[in-house]
Amino acid sequence: MSPLDDELRTLLGQRAADIAPSPDPLAGIESRARRIRRNRIAASLTGAALAVAVVAAVVPSVLPDKLADGGSTQFADDDAPDRASEIPPSGLDPANPWPYRGNPSLISDGAVQALRDAWAAANHPESQISPLVGLENKSSKETEIAFVSTAKGVNTFAVATTSISGWQVLYQAPFTAGETALMAALPGDEVPRLMVVASPRTIGDLSYASDGSSFATANGPFPGVAFVPLEGDTSKDAVRVLDGNGDLDKPLFLGPAPDYQRVDRPDNAVIWKTSGYPAPSAEFVEKAVAAFATGMGHKRVDVDYQILVAGEDDAKNVYVFGQAWAAGQPAQSFGLVRNGRGEETPLLGAVTTSETVLAFAIPAGVGQSTETIAVAFNASVVASVLYGAAASEYRAVGAGQDLSSGVVLVERDPRAQGDKLKLADSAGTTVFEGEVASLLCGIKGCG
Repeated sequence: MSPLDDELRTLLGQRAADIAPSPDPLAGIESRARRIRRNRIAASLTGAALAVAVVAAVVPSVLPDKLADGGSTQFADDDAPDRASEIPPSGLDPANPWPYRGNPSLISDGAVQALRDAWAAANHPESQISPLVGLENKSSKETEIAFVSTAKGVNTFAVATTSISGWQVLYQAPFTAGETALMAALPGDEVPRLMVVASPRTIGDLSYASDGSSFATANGPFPGVAFVPLEGDTSKDAVRVLDGNGDLDKPLFLGPAPDYQRVDRPDNAVIWKTSGYPAPSAEFVEKAVAAFATGMGHKRVDVDYQILVAGEDDAKNVYVFGQAWAAGQPAQSFGLVRNGRGEETPLLGAVTTSETVLAFAIPAGVGQSTETIAVAFNASVVASVLYGAAASEYRAVGAGQDLSSGVVLVERDPRAQGDKLKLADSAGTTVFEGEVASLLCGIKGCG
């Protein structure tokens, strides 16, 4: 080392000792980095600056959200909004939904689990659901639950109702976090009805305008919940939600109401219902409806249905039968049978032609010499069901079975030909008479 080197080292050491250290060494660095960043944003990017910007944008995306010690890897940005502030107090946070409103007994553990199972079976696996509103439909006496579902980053608002075939979804639509009003167009007794759900914490007036401008307060059973009949022309209707101050200039929500998407019941569909049978699992019903949709070349979402018969016989055959239809198509009988070995056989039945009776065959089980015919009928008309072989007299069937349920099980020889059924009303007048085979016709033949 030369004498000149020694002199320079000594001089620099003295200068460093005279300079007071910065109380926060990183503060200056952050300040300079912030100024550099803003200058780069303000200036047009040259090729070199663009390359730096691309690297800066990519690096955070490949880092984990959190460090092992719990610290966040998210970089501070003076110009970025606070993520928590993106959802206002009146908005819906999917991670922390609005509180439930309704009778707590309607969302017991068993009820919610059954709803969760039905929702998962309807192509929503791994979903987390949170009930928002629970009530009993005054006309149908069925339970209706409005809930939100989250799965793999997708948020869905849905309304489901109980039925003799389990939970049935009436409405579903995606929503984004922070929405201040969720709406569902639902079927009604005479006209469809609109359900509006908002936050119970910040809600003021909730109103509806069929013409989009003449708003009138909409009443509901709970704070932040309202129902409106969808009558007449609803092409311009709108909903408005105000906060507690009633500020018309700053509504929490102002927008169009959803249209009711009806899959109209075909004219040939039977209008009567059956009851008194064990409700099948939602998953099994969904399999049956999906099989009908696939077999007929329809999309599942375009198919509506009505379950008429379901149960399990002594041979461990599990079955579900009913009628189904797609938009613009006639109703057809359909079903699904699973035998004791777990083998499933779908039924694609014929177009429904009778408003009095339908029949479905349950194949003979292992070791059985007879099969069962499930006869479904309009219980408000039919008072007796009779069966007879081709060359024999009729005999009453259904002994020990409740005819008021609208379903009677009849055993027959699966090789029988020409056997027949006759149904009569309370006065003994025949309302149907014909061969069993004619009732068992499907799209591939009869029998």
